[in-house]
Amino acid sequence: MIHLHRKLAYTKAIEIIGEVCRQLTLNPLPETKSAKIPWRDLIDTRNKFTHEYFRIDVPAAYALVQQILLPLQPESQRLFEEFHRQSLLAKDQK
Repeated sequence: MIHLHRKLAYTKAIEIIGEVCRQLTLNPLPETKSAKIPWRDLIDTRNKFTHEYFRIDVPAAYALVQQILLPLQPESQRLFEEFHRQSLLAKDQK
């Protein structure tokens, strides 16, 4: 059962992060383009984990989260907060 919970947790984290990346690239801020984040790779990985669920390798998912996603967290968090702030400003202007 723990194995299933880990699989679900890693998959959900990858799905959420990939979707945020997709949203950020749909309405890019100048900072998004200069960020050292592999946007397309993260979006493609999200799509794979979402649509090929039964073929997910749990150790590979764990490695992805630990080695790639966690180090990107500070930069991606900063970009997400800026994106959110810009969205609120645009909404207030309407």
